[in-house]
Amino acid sequence: MRVTILAFGTRGDIQPFVAFGRGLQAAGHAVRMVTHATFYDFVTEYGLPCATIDVDFRKAWQSQKKPGVHLPSVYRLLRDHTMQALLAMWAASEDAEALVGNYMGRIPARHIAEKLGVPVFSGVIHPHQMDFFYGNRYFNDQGQPVVNLKEGFTDRMIELLYMPFFNRWRKATLGLPAAPWLGNDRWLLQRQTPILASWSPRVYPKRADWPDWVHLTGYWFLPHPASWQPSADLVAFLEAGPTPVSIGFSSVTHLEIADMTALLVKGLALAGQRGIITAGWNELGQGATLPETVYAAQALPHDWLFPRVSVAVHHGGVGSTGAALRAGIPSVIIPFVVDEPFWAWQVNQLGAGPVGIPPKQLTAERLAEALNRAVHDAAMRARAAQLGEQIRAEDGVARAVELFQRYVGG
Repeated sequence: MRVTILAFGTRGDIQPFVAFGRGLQAAGHAVRMVTHATFYDFVTEYGLPCATIDVDFRKAWQSQKKPGVHLPSVYRLLRDHTMQALLAMWAASEDAEALVGNYMGRIPARHIAEKLGVPVFSGVIHPHQMDFFYGNRYFNDQGQPVVNLKEGFTDRMIELLYMPFFNRWRKATLGLPAAPWLGNDRWLLQRQTPILASWSPRVYPKRADWPDWVHLTGYWFLPHPASWQPSADLVAFLEAGPTPVSIGFSSVTHLEIADMTALLVKGLALAGQRGIITAGWNELGQGATLPETVYAAQALPHDWLFPRVSVAVHHGGVGSTGAALRAGIPSVIIPFVVDEPFWAWQVNQLGAGPVGIPPKQLTAERLAEALNRAVHDAAMRARAAQLGEQIRAEDGVARAVELFQRYVGG
């Protein structure tokens, strides 16, 4: 079966769908991925054909003065790139026999599926992406749907901003009538579009109010490329002393790099820990004069790094959280936006990490306190190790492929 996957966002939004695409490909399906041009090399390195849209999500994210969703920035992205992106999505999908969309890809996927009359699947990577079940209700930090008029207004405004572009595309390219300006998710819900949720039910179980066509498959982990090798300097650092702590905030931008690096180095020193600081969409640790007990690296594969460290300090993104849990090590989470406060809360509730530290409350002393607990609390380390064993026993990609084939009759 010919399957097109539409997946957009940060590296953390894309990577699980590369893993799922590889699983579908291994099961005999012809898979094509549509994503940002930034990720073309990343996708094709794993053997998946890739079509691209010319939207540099990283650049757009970094250009904002603070984290979060800003409607003027959203409008500029839509104005400058939407029609070109939609045309590229259609060109890569017009022969598809099934479509898969991630949270940002589900709406164009739904319009293309309507045109082609083919099955469509929604993939979600964290519970906050289930908000469309609740109207203007959104998950709080404790995973409960609560009224949030601000987020509801923002989402409706974004939908009103993009629908003129979508309707122009529907009429001119897809030959379909205009769709309602609100209600794209309603179309998906009314058709009971299968939702594949790529986190472990041991980490956050399925809610009783989610229907049968919502499936928690387990994490969609992607192994690092076989060609990747750590630098000799990094290996030497690991072997030169006690097991270090890893620190990295992946796609988080808007950091005062020098100040944050200095804070992290001081926190490590106060806790008596060696550390590996990794850069992502920021330059954390880069260009600073560091003590011999701290190593600065560019981005490193979590599946290689986390089993070699004692604790992972990270932002609480679903990918980092899942990788640390699978490695069986405690997490110290500094949550910034979106789902990150929820994962910080959930990891603490599971007993696999201390209470998360909001960025505005982060000090070297608080970091050292959290590190000391994560390193020395035997019960926490045992619970993290137990969760790691359980998650490593799951195969989320295989389960997702099995469900996909059941729905399409393959």
